[in-house]
Amino acid sequence: MDAARLRTAADEPVAARSSDDEGEDLMKESGNVLGLDSSDEEDDDDDEEEQRRVAEGFIDDDVDEEDGEEERSHKRKRRYRHRDMEEELDEDDLALLSENTRPEAARNKRARPGSDGHREEDLAHIFDDEEDANAMPLDPYDDELDDFIEDDEEDEELAGLNEEEREAKRRERLEERRRARASGARVDPRKVGMDLEAWDEVHDIFGNGEDYAWALEEDEEEGEESQKARMEYKDIFEPAQIQERMLTDEDDRIKQIDIPERIQLAIPGEDGLKLLERKLTEAELDDATQWASTRISPRCTAEFLDDGATHARLRGEWHMCVRQMLSYMLNDLLEVSFLTQHRLDELERTQLEGTQKSTATLLVRQELLTLSTLGIKYKLLLARKDALRQTFEELAATYPPSTPEMDEARAIVEELIAQAGSLEEVSDISEWLAMRFGERFREATALAKSQDISTLKRPTVVSEYEQRKHTPLAQLVQRMGLSSSQLAANVAGDLRHHVPEDEALAPSAVAEEYVGTAPGAVDAKAVLALARTMLAHEIGKEPALRREVRTMFRTSALLDVEPTERGMTRIDETHPYYSFKFLRGKPVAALLQNASQLLQIVNADEERLVHVTLRLPTEMANVLERRLQDQFVSDGVSALSQAWNDERHAVIEEACASFLLPLGRAWTREWLVEECRESLLRHCEQRLTQRVEGGPVQSAGMISRQGDPAVEIASHVPRVLAVSHGTGDPRRSEICAIFLDEFGRLLDRATYDTLRAPRAVNDEETPEANPQTQFLALLRRRRPDVVVVNGFSPRSQDLKNQIQELVTRALEERIQEEQLEGAAIEHARIDVVSVYDDVARLYQHSARAATEFPELSVLARYCVGLARYAQSPVNEFAALGADVTAVQFDPAQRLLPTDRLRSHLERAIVMLVNDIGVDLHAALTDSYTQCLLPFVAGLGPRKAHALVHAIQTRLDGVVINREVLVRRGILPFVVWNNAISFLRIDQDAATDMLLEEEAQPDVLDTTRIHPEDYDFPRQMARDALNKHEEDLEGEHPSVACAEIMQDAHPAEKLAALDLDHYAAMLWEKRGLRKRLTLFSCKQELIRPYDDWRLSQTLPNTEELFTMFTGETRRTLSEGYVVPATVTRVEEGRDMEGFLRVRLESGLEGTIAGRDIMPGYNARDVRLRRLFRSGQTLNAVVVQLDLHRMRAELSLRSEAFEHVNPAQTHTPVDPVYFDHDRAQLASEAAEERARRRHQSRIGRRVIDHPNFHNFNAVQAQHFLATQPRGAVVVRPSSRGMDHLAVTWKVDEGVYQHIDVLELDKENDHALGRILRVADMGSYADLDDLIVNHVRPMAAMVEMMMNHEKYKGADEEALHTYLTNASLANPNRSVYAFGLNKDHPGYFNLAFKANSQAPIQTWPVKVLPGAFKLGQATQLADVAALSNAFKTQYMAQMNASRGGGAGGRTPALHAGGGVTPGYYGGGTTPGGAYYGGRTPGSYAAMPPGPPPSMPPPPSRGGW
Repeated sequence: MDAARLRTAADEPVAARSSDDEGEDLMKESGNVLGLDSSDEEDDDDDEEEQRRVAEGFIDDDVDEEDGEEERSHKRKRRYRHRDMEEELDEDDLALLSENTRPEAARNKRARPGSDGHREEDLAHIFDDEEDANAMPLDPYDDELDDFIEDDEEDEELAGLNEEEREAKRRERLEERRRARASGARVDPRKVGMDLEAWDEVHDIFGNGEDYAWALEEDEEEGEESQKARMEYKDIFEPAQIQERMLTDEDDRIKQIDIPERIQLAIPGEDGLKLLERKLTEAELDDATQWASTRISPRCTAEFLDDGATHARLRGEWHMCVRQMLSYMLNDLLEVSFLTQHRLDELERTQLEGTQKSTATLLVRQELLTLSTLGIKYKLLLARKDALRQTFEELAATYPPSTPEMDEARAIVEELIAQAGSLEEVSDISEWLAMRFGERFREATALAKSQDISTLKRPTVVSEYEQRKHTPLAQLVQRMGLSSSQLAANVAGDLRHHVPEDEALAPSAVAEEYVGTAPGAVDAKAVLALARTMLAHEIGKEPALRREVRTMFRTSALLDVEPTERGMTRIDETHPYYSFKFLRGKPVAALLQNASQLLQIVNADEERLVHVTLRLPTEMANVLERRLQDQFVSDGVSALSQAWNDERHAVIEEACASFLLPLGRAWTREWLVEECRESLLRHCEQRLTQRVEGGPVQSAGMISRQGDPAVEIASHVPRVLAVSHGTGDPRRSEICAIFLDEFGRLLDRATYDTLRAPRAVNDEETPEANPQTQFLALLRRRRPDVVVVNGFSPRSQDLKNQIQELVTRALEERIQEEQLEGAAIEHARIDVVSVYDDVARLYQHSARAATEFPELSVLARYCVGLARYAQSPVNEFAALGADVTAVQFDPAQRLLPTDRLRSHLERAIVMLVNDIGVDLHAALTDSYTQCLLPFVAGLGPRKAHALVHAIQTRLDGVVINREVLVRRGILPFVVWNNAISFLRIDQDAATDMLLEEEAQPDVLDTTRIHPEDYDFPRQMARDALNKHEEDLEGEHPSVACAEIMQDAHPAEKLAALDLDHYAAMLWEKRGLRKRLTLFSCKQELIRPYDDWRLSQTLPNTEELFTMFTGETRRTLSEGYVVPATVTRVEEGRDMEGFLRVRLESGLEGTIAGRDIMPGYNARDVRLRRLFRSGQTLNAVVVQLDLHRMRAELSLRSEAFEHVNPAQTHTPVDPVYFDHDRAQLASEAAEERARRRHQSRIGRRVIDHPNFHNFNAVQAQHFLATQPRGAVVVRPSSRGMDHLAVTWKVDEGVYQHIDVLELDKENDHALGRILRVADMGSYADLDDLIVNHVRPMAAMVEMMMNHEKYKGADEEALHTYLTNASLANPNRSVYAFGLNKDHPGYFNLAFKANSQAPIQTWPVKVLPGAFKLGQATQLADVAALSNAFKTQYMAQMNASRGGGAGGRTPALHAGGGVTPGYYGGGTTPGGAYYGGRTPGSYAAMPPGPPPSMPPPPSRGGW
């Protein structure tokens, strides 16, 4: 097809039609509705026009005559109706009207109805327009002769004016007359019988009536405006709704302009449109190629551009390819998806090396996308350059021609603009011009933008440089040696083109000449400082130097991170920002490799948790400074020269420190953020591409059928049965099943309470009531290819296993029923799989789901989403719309701008949609398929909606062929050219709606072949059928293609074609590279629009684990301490007991008996006596089975000693994290915490000899020299309503007692009630000391003086027990020792016999008593010993009797310690002291070992 011919057809305006199907336009050109005229004059014009058209035969006069007759009849009826109303008035009414409306002189004249005068008046106005007469009543005071005379005068005045000016003048005169009549100025008093003097008196008293004329004028103007106002969308909808529905003016513009929508959105606005319409010249294309070639990808640089590149011989062809692609994108406005499909031959090069062919890919798909972005950036760069040139020309126009200053500036600017390769460099030039020309440049900028200079806002604050530039200090700056431009020239060329000359006087002497010439120039030193700052400022604005600094920062910058004071406390070791909390000297190259980390750093900086510093390495900064100084200083060696060089050195130091290096830091930060954002965006796009490029799930049965030539394959899309039970709660969740056929139609649904086999069969229940039987019946009835099972909990894995068993059972039953064997068995196989469900989770709650399936439950809609995803992931992602950004492809994507993220994600969908194409007729009738249209090349949401609307209204919803879309103006040419090959036309529907001979269905419209290449497959088909064009004369051009495509074996007919030879001929004769295009055409003739996608990738084990549990390896792994809820205790006499537990994520787990306590023996220990259902334990994950979704946990202390540090420590940067700085910060934080702790302890004044303003350490230091039992009362860190009492238990052992003050008069007064938790209340401090502390001290003394007391050394205590037991092997031995870890406690240690392990029970000291277990009032050591023996014997008897649950683990466990106190006096993680874990003594047998509080914190749990 000729593209130029199609373009011409597309550009022709669509002619107005008056056919019955399109209707007649009821609006005139002037905007009036036909049949409703506004004036008699227009009626006359219309009548004349109508007569002329009738005479020329353009219209049917019969119809118009009927219409005209009806209109005249209607007017006559209106006149008769008014006359009837007038005749109904009697004489009294007429007289009354006459008196109120006529002049006094005429009131004596009575007029009768039907009188001659009345009839004469009627006759005089018989030709007046009735509507005008009604709208403008006759003015009795107006003199018609005045108008007659004035009209004559007007004819003379308007003789030299054109028609428009005359009409405007007439309207102005009529308005003046109307105002005069309204105000009474034109009334002649003599006509009403008044003399002029009386009339003047009336005017003096009442005025002329024009005092409030302004109000009447405003009302009239408002009335006119209200008539002109039109109802718009903004009058109905909110702006956000208008924007959401794409009804703005910008949306309309995008729909109408013949530019692909996505390209328009890349450069929005009117300026963007102008830029897109601009075509690049050949020279500009060359520059664009050179500019973009080094920025495309590292692969291109390595394979084509570097020295020794792999394909260095193809470098020229690669450049030509890049140039041609840029021309396609920027000049022809072709999208990347079009180029990858229809310009394949230009993207690859095939060479013959001997007998072998080698193919080199010049540009891959991702590189084309990058090149497209670079092309847009280059156009923006060109626009900025052009704008800057225009601004400079406006600036030059303000100077006399050929001035040295402007000539020099012009040369510099032209060179800089030619070298500028980024928008930043163009901005540098703009800033340099603003510095040099100041106010003139700002005015020139306004003129270049077509702004009025008078409206230009002047700066309210002028910089210090601007102020000093116009003072004599500028002369001193020139005498410093070199200007900033000369220095920049030296540095850029790396040669000393300009050498400074030293002044004959010393710098201070020269500076004396400028003292007082500028603000701040008070002395020579200040003058030199001001001059240095001015020159440093100019150096800092030099574009060439700025470019050098940026280059250095881009290659050598280092990044440091330092936490702020707020971040120091908020970012702890568990915080995600801790990985970079103390980052030191990380290079830019390393930062670019970890884009998410840099974005997190920037985010933390914005939250003011860290301070980020970008710097050059010290040696690099010194290199920059020395390089500038070498080009700036003179070669003189005298003292005078040295003095001037010192000043120049100072200038360079200031320029670097104050201008160049800060510029580099700011630019590097922005550049890094942009690069990392782009890197992360590409990563998310790549992840989505991996998801959408997968096709429908292919089961084993489908693959088997596709490989069997005897089986006819109707569709590659599977029939899907989706099953889910949501959260899997057996009490509330039901199992939902949804069946979709291969066309995506919902044909069946079912719900089940359970799919487990019934435990017992009730005789009254029928087999059909069994849910498994019902599910098997569903499988037999629908025969799905795939069963998809997903859910929201780990129980979904159990459901999947159940369904797998049922599917296997259904297959076996089918094999038996149908006697299947061999390949037929493989054909019948059904796969049970799980798919990614993130899209389905979004779909189930969406408005789209509620609209499509209002009758389904939310869970059923979730199943629909699963089934649709299994059939085509790209369709599901395309239907998400803006919600596509809610799908997580990377944890750091939340740090990306949402609009840019959506743009990149949609780009991945666009590429895939254009690969598989869209059935246009299906999209017109199915809203789900229609979601793909916006992703077709050239289209977008707006153009796709306009396309559907145009087809439905102008083509009756049916497209005959692709060509009709451009011929009928449905799509403009450029958009049509981009999109048409990706729109499949259903031939059956097109044939049914065949309307005209020239618009015939074309079988090639069902292929990927573009209409511009239709000649190739047509010629191929003719050659394959051995037919010539003459043989097919009069037939459709594609009739041979239709015959080939309908043939049973098209590949065999096309196999004889030598496409390589044909491609060579096209290249030699026509210069066309079409080899790959020819092979593509051949493939399309064999299998049109074949779906080449492989079966979609299913989630792996870890991904399934995350989908079902919400946990990742980072949140749950071996060695983690997690809370676990006991769901069931399993034990028996002949089996090892264990606990069934459930984690917070729903993951099921077990705790075996051997992991509860060492030496566990099922015969001796009853777990039910220690644990109960619903109890929460802190356990350590020992093993995590991701496939079975089960966990094994442990409660043993050894497991808690080897916990995984990753749970509480965020992994840090392995190379650049400053551990020394982190350690110093940790120590400083502890010191600050200690100081804050001290500062919170308020100094109190309490009149008591034992009260001191001490902290705990000071109190212990004070009591160190005091005897046992000494007491210190001190302030408490818990607040002003607490006191702390510290008393000395033994040397180095001090007990701290918390005392709550009640009934306080104020914060500083001592409470009238002093309460010790669980001990009692006291009246004052003396009462507390005498009745609480001293009794405890007495009990300690009693114990220490007893013969069984063996001191505070635990090792010595155990040695004594061991020796005593050896001396008496058959006797039990016990003794007491002081517990240093728990002040106020003693240890009661004993051995039952020489073979038994040493066991320890805690003894608590109370005021005047000891406490052991449940015995709380043991007055002395003897009573304590008796209580111990009693409790010990009670436990022994209970364990031997067996009725109480067997032996307790306290005395007979292999570890030899009680559950509450094994492992050296500490429990696993301190968990057992919370009353939630197996150490909860409330669940133990009678007489349990007593508990004690956990030891003081030592940095552990």
